[in-house]
Amino acid sequence: MFGTIRKHQQWLWIVIIVIIIISFVVFFSPNVGMDRMGNVKGSFGSIDGQPISREEFSSAYKEAQLRFLFSYGSFPRQDEAARMGFDAEREARNRVFLNRLIQENKIEVPDEAVAQWLANALKDRRQRTFRVDSYDALLKRQLQPQGYSERDLEQFVRHEIGIQQLVAVYGLNGRLVPPQEAERQYRRENEQLQVSVVAFSSSNYLNRVIVNQTNLTQFYSNRLSAYRLPERVEVDYVKFDLTNYQAAGEQQMAKETNLTQRIDAIYQQQGPSFFTDTNGTVLAESEAKAKIREQALKEYVFRAAQLAAAEFAVAIGEMEGTPSATNLAAMAAQKQLVVKKSRPFGQFETPEGLRVPPTFGRTAFALTAEEPVSAPIPAEDGFYVIALTKRISSEVPTFESVRSKVEHDFRAQQASMFAREAGNAFHIQLTNGLAQNKDFASICQAASYKAVDLPAFSLSTSSLPESQGLADFSLLKSLAADLKPGTPSMFTSSRDGGFIVYLKSRTPVDENKLKAELPEYLSELRESRIYEAFNEWVSRQLTVARVSGPPVAAPEEKK
Repeated sequence: MFGTIRKHQQWLWIVIIVIIIISFVVFFSPNVGMDRMGNVKGSFGSIDGQPISREEFSSAYKEAQLRFLFSYGSFPRQDEAARMGFDAEREARNRVFLNRLIQENKIEVPDEAVAQWLANALKDRRQRTFRVDSYDALLKRQLQPQGYSERDLEQFVRHEIGIQQLVAVYGLNGRLVPPQEAERQYRRENEQLQVSVVAFSSSNYLNRVIVNQTNLTQFYSNRLSAYRLPERVEVDYVKFDLTNYQAAGEQQMAKETNLTQRIDAIYQQQGPSFFTDTNGTVLAESEAKAKIREQALKEYVFRAAQLAAAEFAVAIGEMEGTPSATNLAAMAAQKQLVVKKSRPFGQFETPEGLRVPPTFGRTAFALTAEEPVSAPIPAEDGFYVIALTKRISSEVPTFESVRSKVEHDFRAQQASMFAREAGNAFHIQLTNGLAQNKDFASICQAASYKAVDLPAFSLSTSSLPESQGLADFSLLKSLAADLKPGTPSMFTSSRDGGFIVYLKSRTPVDENKLKAELPEYLSELRESRIYEAFNEWVSRQLTVARVSGPPVAAPEEKK
């Protein structure tokens, strides 16, 4: 296709750039298979033998983006999405599979249901009423500038409602939770546990490790696979740093004549309580709108850098002759851009000195001699266009070249072994002492181990800062919950050695608190069980659907 387009005028390239950036962001994602110009190539996989078309995947990708917008109030940016665990391509495949289930179950969503969904979603948070201007603002100021049409929005809503109908039908068994079961679970999750922890940190045993040439070479020989270097690549790259496009972003934002109205609409749509400072205090209206304006500017800066990177990639694609990695440097010289060279890195490694997402490595390894230059790769602080310059085969390094790492690993392994030996020995000493009616604290003191008393917690406690450096809190909770007062756990290994937890007491749930909170707890438990039942059903459908391509997961619980 690009061979034909090259014959047309330069203005056509600019149109294509804008379309690629705004309307079909998915086409710049390395995970779905692109050539260096951003063209989709290859297959999107199949479900039950039926291929997933480009149009179907693109539509589902848009729906995944809209799902993020309605959940968090803005379209996902690369850095924000990574922090929140949002993977657009994975979510798009989820939507493809679920949308096909909607069709198979012949679920039809009437226009009235779509209108009601939108009315609820766009309800003014202060007046609790639907405002038409909020809908118009969403459509004209948020969706259309990003390449989304009103039809895209309506289709997204229909599928959202369809998914909820699937949940209601196939998750029905989850609602069958008797109040007695909810009460038992509530009591277990909320009773207060008082524990002491004895930690055995491997760092305390490093001085017992004996290091010599024989030990190190034997350790190295036994772990050659651990030191084998993976296949690596080197790339040349041009970075389009966001800081270089601040002025361009400000210029573009200044051209938006309705920016103030858009900010006002977003503030009204989200409601004052949505905007808080780092302490959770609701911001004043002027501060909240300044925050919205700042985010809008970031989006303009992001687009400016994205457009510049896309134009650069397109210019490389237009160069005459056989595609070559040297074209990147040649075009950079023409445009007075700086080319840098990466250190060798593996497919699943972050190149030294670069703040780039995992897609950077995957993209680099997908490059070939025929397609040596990538499409722009979004990162936290800008965009990268890279060219493959060298492949390095997997190899086992010599002992001397990795001696310092071998010694570090050997010391860590030996120290952990000594910590485990000490922990298991003390556990025997502890259980014997308790059987003789000795006091826990006195047993620890006699063995010269420090027992740390933690504040009371329950299974519903999400974190406990005082446990840091002693034990993984989630593991500690589960161990303590299964103990009887006055008994210790087994010695439990951890990355830093291990620990023993001793349950001092259990405090039952306050009955008045139970009575007040149980109805809401029962409702939330039933809702959770509904999604569990639905996810089990989806998993069974996946088993028989013969899905090919990246794995598909059931949807997250609706927020």
